[in-house]
Amino acid sequence: MSDVLTIVPANEASWEDLQAVFGTRGDPSRCCCQRYKMQPRESWASVGAEEITWGELHVGSGSIFADAGFTEVSHPTLRRVVMRINF
Repeated sequence: MSDVLTIVPANEASWEDLQAVFGTRGDPSRCCCQRYKMQPRESWASVGAEEITWGELHVGSGSIFADAGFTEVSHPTLRRVVMRINF
């Protein structure tokens, strides 16, 4: 095993390297999907792949921003919420 650490994008890493990062315990070791980015009570069965615009799984949780004092100014898609904070 090498003592050298090399950082590469996940799509360029070997499967063995990805398994080493996710480990052997806990949720990451069992599931490498993007389920954690879905809304509460949302499932792959309820949201067909054709209904999710590219990048829609990569939006943050609106509740985190609301807790930080942001307010919702629009809701352009089912998943995307535009938030704003006034300073």
